[in-house]
Amino acid sequence: MNKKIVLKVILLFVIILFVFFIVHTIRNFIIISNIQNKIMKYSGSDNYHIKIIVEDNDEIKTETDFYKKGNKEAAFLQRKKIDKNDKILMYNNNGIKHIYTQTEEGIALSTTSGFLSIFINNGVETENIWQKIFASIMADIKIISEDGKEYYQLKHIFLSNVISNDILLIDKQTGLIYKNISENLKIIKEYEFDNVDDLIFIEPDIN
Repeated sequence: MNKKIVLKVILLFVIILFVFFIVHTIRNFIIISNIQNKIMKYSGSDNYHIKIIVEDNDEIKTETDFYKKGNKEAAFLQRKKIDKNDKILMYNNNGIKHIYTQTEEGIALSTTSGFLSIFINNGVETENIWQKIFASIMADIKIISEDGKEYYQLKHIFLSNVISNDILLIDKQTGLIYKNISENLKIIKEYEFDNVDDLIFIEPDIN
């Protein structure tokens, strides 16, 4: 009699775990799908500004402002140092690329090759349905509030473009990555769309 009771308890426990597993997977699958659908609105944009702040142990290490409008791009990278704050100015005007360095002494042309392009990334991009199902099984997703906005907090997300130990904060309304938190680094992203001024792409006069 006692063995039957024990078996029933074990069976009930297994059923509860299985139901929890199914609910967990379906919930995460729906959230990941919603994020992927929402990001599509922005991934094809050709008029946007992204500000990226990289903090090392809560101290600002670099700030990058990237602007894109049609075939024009500009990126301004500032390194935060104790003794000085150097800045790199990058321009890509219809394929013509110039990179300048700005120091306390002034602005100088550095090179005419290379450029830092920043795209609107899908933080939970999957290659196929099986990868999405696997990510849904493994991921720990919850909703948190920060500065009056709601975000999906994703942990243990096993995808090709995400380090599994990283924590992602994704805007619940837009699907855009807000924060990427790793062991020593915190990357914060701010976005602005359809409001880039052409004056941004005017290069400095160094003559």
